[in-house]
Parts: sequence; structure tokens; C-alpha cells
Amino acid sequence: MSDFNQLVVENAAKQFTLEGDIISVQPFGSGHINDTYRVITSIDSGISHLLQRINHHVFPNVDGLMHNIEIVTKHLSKKVKVAEGSRLVIMF
Repeated sequence: MSDFNQLVVENAAKQFTLEGDIISVQPFGSGHINDTYRVITSIDSGISHLLQRINHHVFPNVDGLMHNIEIVTKHLSKKVKVAEGSRLVIMF
């Protein structure tokens, strides 16, 4: 995939509720299936956000994929515990 377009990725990032203004968007890592981008905002909290562009050739049923992610996320969120400060830990 990997045809990076700064404006397209910034517009995608703006669809999420992020604290602060978007300062930069850059490719992150070198995945073989999806493209991943790191988004940095003006809030200096040490947190950056990752966006992934799903490869429609590998995952043609994106709605089904997102449904599966939702189910797994809900399941895992029931197992999340807060440990020391604001760190989240998944307990099995």
C-alpha cells in the first residue's frame, strides 16, 4: 500500500476526538499488510496516536473486520484493571 498522502491522513485523524491540534502525521513502522501512521498533537502529554489504513485487498470485508475488532475490544475491556497510576493492564 504505502502511498503516503499527508492531507488524507490528517483528515482521517480529524475524524477522532484528539486533544489539541494535529502537529504532525508521519508513517510509522514498516508493516506488510496495513499502513500505520503516528499522529502527534499540540498537547505535550507524551502521548501519540496511531492510525492504521486497512488493506482492502487483504481484508475485503472491512465491516466484518471492524465488527470482530469491536467484539474483541469489548471482551478485553472487561478484563482491564487499573494498575499503579493510569496504566491499564489486561488480566486473564
